Amino acid sequence: MDARLHVDGVWRESSSGQRFDVRNPARPSEVVGTLASADEDDVAAAVEAAKRAFPAWRDTPLDDRVARLEEAADRIIGLDDDVAHLLTREMGKALWESRTDIGFAEYILRFCAGAAWSTSWPRPGR
Repeated sequence: MDARLHVDGVWRESSSGQRFDVRNPARPSEVVGTLASADEDDVAAAVEAAKRAFPAWRDTPLDDRVARLEEAADRIIGLDDDVAHLLTREMGKALWESRTDIGFAEYILRFCAGAAWSTSWPRPGR
């Protein structure tokens, strides 16, 4: 696994260029991946990008936002086995627990997609 930062819709290295190794806790000599190490400048860039993106997201129709959450849930399940093995190597947890975590992530996304409809209706006094 070789991961960069995702800021403003673009995958990029950290502004410092620094990276760090993620090791398998069960086998410390095994490097699971190398990740970009974000610093204050990277965080500031991500916050500014989020601020710029918010108006468009706010104005996106609810059914489109719900569809994106459901699509994310579908993608997570589609990657289930690969991600589960990676989580197990990265965190040293049992494979069944990694698979449970992925299922829970899917559940949360689907729950939020459903909850979005119930919170979008006008309420008295608002």
